[in-house]
Amino acid sequence: MKPLIYIIIPLTFCLTACLGGKAPVNQFYLLDYPADYHSKGLDTLTTLHKTCRLNVVEVLAPFSSHQIVLRTDSHQVTFFAQNEWAVRPEQSLTQIAKTFLNEQRVFERTTTGSLILATDYTLQIQVRRLELIGEKKEYNAHLDMTFSLVDNYSDKVILEYNSSRIQPLDERSINLFVSVISQLFVEELDVFSKKILTKTPDEKAKAG
Repeated sequence: MKPLIYIIIPLTFCLTACLGGKAPVNQFYLLDYPADYHSKGLDTLTTLHKTCRLNVVEVLAPFSSHQIVLRTDSHQVTFFAQNEWAVRPEQSLTQIAKTFLNEQRVFERTTTGSLILATDYTLQIQVRRLELIGEKKEYNAHLDMTFSLVDNYSDKVILEYNSSRIQPLDERSINLFVSVISQLFVEELDVFSKKILTKTPDEKAKAG
């Protein structure tokens, strides 16, 4: 197997994030909850009459740092020199997941943070790849994840969902890439939430 090669380089091709003809300026990007997101069908399901602890999203290296990853070949990645995450992906994605679970009322109560409260379930999310793929003139956003729901009483995974999404980008824009990644993350969390509400017993109708 060929080793995965990490290379740190300045941007050498034109992205809309560049400032042509000017001295390089660092640009910072934030994964955020899509303001106009609307779940299709989740609002027709009933809130699970259980409590859940949301673990901090686990993002595997090399995608866990402040550097945005561009995959240029099957085993080669580069890091943008002037384009970084404003907040590490694990922090941003955890906040997005918390917002989604609370807004959609998937569980009766969802907790996060260092305060330890007894809960029925633990939701674990692992991100294996979070990258911009550049191949010839095509650019794609790639997000590969696993969602797991753990029963805290038996300490067993009772529901698991693997997701790998590749979304073509209409333009070579890092801002668009970040927006698409945020959207894909919420869409796949939506899919897993529907699985939780349809395959996990002891549900309670949503109030109102």
